[in-house]
Formats: sequence, structure tokens, C-alpha cells
Amino acid sequence: TATKKGAAEDELQSLREQLMRIQADFANAEKRRARETQQMRQYLLEGFITELLEVKDNLERVIESVKDDSETHKGLTIIEGHFSKILTNHNVQEIAPEGEMFNPEFHEAMSARADTNSPANTILQVVQKGYRLHERLIRPARVIVASKPVETQEDTAETKENPSKDGAGKD
Repeated sequence: TATKKGAAEDELQSLREQLMRIQADFANAEKRRARETQQMRQYLLEGFITELLEVKDNLERVIESVKDDSETHKGLTIIEGHFSKILTNHNVQEIAPEGEMFNPEFHEAMSARADTNSPANTILQVVQKGYRLHERLIRPARVIVASKPVETQEDTAETKENPSKDGAGKD
């Protein structure tokens, strides 16, 4: 009977451990389901918002084309402000990175322009604003990026003739 009792206790312990694993698996499944449901809710309107961004772009273009002192301009500016506030209320963040360094995760380079006043890979102009929904990129900012000026043959010849303009190398 002692052997039967020991075997029964071992089986009971094994069943308890199994129950604990099943409970842990169930709790993890519940957490995963809650997380997936939350993500689904966050990004449910992504397609709709992406389409609305085209309307916002067009509204901004119209505002720029209308005279600054007109009532139409003032009205359109108010509407655009409301539109922007609604997007912000729904966790849509604008990406307008002029002057920042180019980041391929958030920016799409449309072209590069030689610029002696800006470091290479600095964003010179935003062609189209980008947007994020929560932390997910829904549209990259389309930008023009600074590049190093290309040396011409004249520049190269001038550098060879005058290796240093600051006086270094003179006797």
C-alpha cells in the first residue's frame, strides 16, 4: 500500500504540474489575444487614413495657391487646422523633416541636390509630408537630399595650383 500511495502522490504531483503549465499557457494565450486585439483596433483605420492624407495634401496645395489675405484662404486654413487636429486625435503624426538628416526608415529620397551650405544627406526640402499612425509608418516623407558638390575639372586644377588657401604650406 505504501507503494500505491507513493505512486498516487507522484501522479498527483505530475497532474498538478500539468495543470500549472496549462494555466500558464492559457494566461499567455489571453495576453496574446488582448495584445493582438489592441493592435487590430489601433491600425483598423490605416487604409482609410492613408486615403484621407491625399485629401489633406490637396487641401494644403489649394491653400498655397490662394491669395493670403482672402477670406477663402482664411476659411481653408481653418478647415485644414480642424483636419490636422482630427488626425492628431487619432494618433496620426506628421513627418516634415526639413533640415534633419536623411533616414531611410522614415524618408524617401526623390532626388539629391548639390549644396555647399548643408552637410551631405541633410534634407533640403520636403516634397510630400510623411505620416505615422501610432508608431507605424503609413507614408514616408518624400524629400530632396543634399549631396556634396561635384568637383569640376576647373576646381581640381585650381586646388593643384593653390594647395591651401589658408596659407599652410607657404615658406
